Amino acid sequence: NIKNSIDANLKPWAKYEPDSIEANPMCKDPTQQITSLYFESITKALCRYPSLNGKSDLKIAYTAMHGVGERFIRRAFKDFNLPPFVAVKQQGSPDPTFPTVAFPNPEEKGALDLALKTAKENGCSLVLANDPDADRLAAAELDANNDTIHSFTGNEIGILLADWQWRHFKRANPSMTDYSNIYMLNSTVSSKMLRAYAQAEGFQYMDTLTGFKWMGNTAYQLAKEGKSVLFMFEEAIGYAVGDVVLDKDGVSAGAVFAEMAASLRREHKKTVHQHLDSLYTRVGYFLSHNHYVRSNDQKIMGAIFDRLRNGGKYWFKCGDYVIKSI
Repeated sequence: NIKNSIDANLKPWAKYEPDSIEANPMCKDPTQQITSLYFESITKALCRYPSLNGKSDLKIAYTAMHGVGERFIRRAFKDFNLPPFVAVKQQGSPDPTFPTVAFPNPEEKGALDLALKTAKENGCSLVLANDPDADRLAAAELDANNDTIHSFTGNEIGILLADWQWRHFKRANPSMTDYSNIYMLNSTVSSKMLRAYAQAEGFQYMDTLTGFKWMGNTAYQLAKEGKSVLFMFEEAIGYAVGDVVLDKDGVSAGAVFAEMAASLRREHKKTVHQHLDSLYTRVGYFLSHNHYVRSNDQKIMGAIFDRLRNGGKYWFKCGDYVIKSI
C-alpha cells in the first residue's frame, strides 16, 4: 500500500550534489524571469491609479506572519506606486517555528496582535497580512482614534474586491450593456452576497466545490469558451483578482486592496468599513460566522461522523429546522 511504499523509499536513490546540478547546462533557474513577468502582468491588469497612488496619505501596516510575503508585497506596492507600508519587523523574515504566534494563520484569534500594535504605534489605519506562503490575505481597519478595530472576514474582503473589480470593468467598458459573458466565481462554502451582487448588476455568477482548484479549472474552461472571469474568492481569505493567476494570490490581492482603500479615502472620504456598509445597504445584509471545535479523542470523532453520515441517508432536519432541498 501507499504507506509501505513511502517507508521503503525514505532514503534517496542516489547522492545528489546541489552544486553539480546547478552547474549542469540543462539546469535553468527561471525565478527572476517569472517574477518580472508576474509583476508586469499584475501591474498592467490591476493597477488603476498609479499617479494618484503616490499621493496617498493612507498609512498601512503589513505582516508576512513569519513567511515569504514581505519582499513580494513590497515590490507590488512599489510597482503600484503606493507609499511604502510599515512592516511588522518581528514577523518579516521566514521562520518555520513561527515564534510570535500560536498558529500562523491570519484568521486565528490573536494572530494580528503584533500587526495591530505596530499600526497603533505608527498611526496606521489599515492592516494587511499574508499567511506564511503569501497566497492568502487578511485585513483589519482601525478608526481615527485607534480604539475601534474591524477585522474583515474573508467574505467581506471578497465582496469588497468584487465590487472594486466590477466598478472598474464598467468604467473601462462604458458602452457594454450585455454582460452574459462576464463572470465572477466563489466556492459553495462562501457568501452568496456575490450572487446577489451579480443579480443586481446583471453579470454572471457561478459557485463551485470547495477549493481553488475547482474555481481555477472552471475559470480556465470559461476562458476557452470566450468568457471573462473578473474575480474569484473563497471565504478562507483566498482571492484571485483578475485572470493573471487562476489561483489564490495574496500578493496581488494585497496591492489591489491597498489601492482600493486609498481610492475610497481620497475620492469618497470613506473608510473601507463604511464602504462595506454601503454595499450591505444596496445589496442586502449577509452574515457568516465560522467556528471549529478541536477534539483529539478518536472515539468522539468517530461517533460524530457516524451520526453525520446517517447511514448513508440525507438528513431531513437541522436541529428544529426542516431541510427543504439538497
